[in-house]
Amino acid sequence: WVNADDHEYGYNLATLRWCGILNRIGFAFLCAALIELWVPELKVSRDHNGHVALFVTHAMQWLVALVPLLCHCVLLYLTFVPSYASEY
Repeated sequence: WVNADDHEYGYNLATLRWCGILNRIGFAFLCAALIELWVPELKVSRDHNGHVALFVTHAMQWLVALVPLLCHCVLLYLTFVPSYASEY
């Protein structure tokens, strides 16, 4: 495991676990915050219903959020795993 003599102040980046669930949740919150701050909202005409206007106003933000989600799903389902027998 870890030798007590090798410990330095702060985090040891060689043993830091990047794939933990809390790390992923934090990264998702960071991405959502950056999308909210940097992606502009669209102007909505008065013709739209209140519920539809909410989605039309934030259409660019939905699009920016859906692109990484679709990429993740494609990688998740199409990545070859040698020990798994696919039925597709």
